[in-house]
Amino acid sequence: MTLRLVVRSLASRPVRSAVLSCGFGFGIGVMAALLGVGQVILEQARAVAVEGAGDVAIGGAAGAIGDARFLISGVLSLPPLAGRGAAA
Repeated sequence: MTLRLVVRSLASRPVRSAVLSCGFGFGIGVMAALLGVGQVILEQARAVAVEGAGDVAIGGAAGAIGDARFLISGVLSLPPLAGRGAAA
């Protein structure tokens, strides 16, 4: 009985049924794409080739900092970070 009601409702408004079907298909496609992108990001994050690699960008509230090398070398020489990085 429920199946008959569903078929009758979908057949009575074919345009609405087509739009609904396209919307569901589009939503499933977007979710599959997002899951694929998420999987690639996780694989790249766990890659041995990029382990420990990273750049730090330092900027001030008013824009670029002129003596950033001095600032970075000063910060990297402090005890918690000493020996863990180098200023370029």
